[in-house]
Order: sequence, then structure tokens, then C-alpha cells
Amino acid sequence: MSNDPFSLDMFGSSALSSGLGFGVTAFGGFAANDDDPDPTPPAPAPARAAISPAPLKPATRKQGDRANFYFEEGEDRGLAVSWQERARLNVAAILTATEI
Repeated sequence: MSNDPFSLDMFGSSALSSGLGFGVTAFGGFAANDDDPDPTPPAPAPARAAISPAPLKPATRKQGDRANFYFEEGEDRGLAVSWQERARLNVAAILTATEI
């Protein structure tokens, strides 16, 4: 079986480098005489002049200055206490939004 030209040896050599064993030379070595010249490399991009960036101005806020706030102990936000009351207020807000 080792002389069979149509069987591929899995462990001895790769199939492509051996030419598949039946005269196929598509994957042979490199051509002996390469007459094509190497392509010329592209020209490097021209260097850009270094421009110093303009000094950054602080951004102005359209709605004025804002500040973080914290509730003191015992302060109340005025929110509904129970889920039923919150649901009732949400429905009222939705109905008001649909009228607008």
C-alpha cells in the first residue's frame, strides 16, 4: 500500500509539498526566474506642520450654574409614600402629558 500513488501519507509529509503524488505541480517550489520587477513602494505622505492648538476656554452652561445638593437629615423630598399614591400621581402625569 505504500507504493499506491493515490494514497496520501498522513505522517510522512504534507500533501501539498509532495505534489499529491500523481504529477500535480501546482504547489511546487518558487519559479526559477522571476522576470517581473518588484513594485515600487508608495511615496510617503508629506509631513504636516505642527500647529499649536488654541487655548481651550471653559464651556459656558446654557442653563446657568448647577450644584450638587444633599438633603439634610429629616428633610423630605415631597414624594408619595405608598405605591398606590405614586401610581395615582403617575397616571395623572400621563394624562396631563397627553393634553399638552
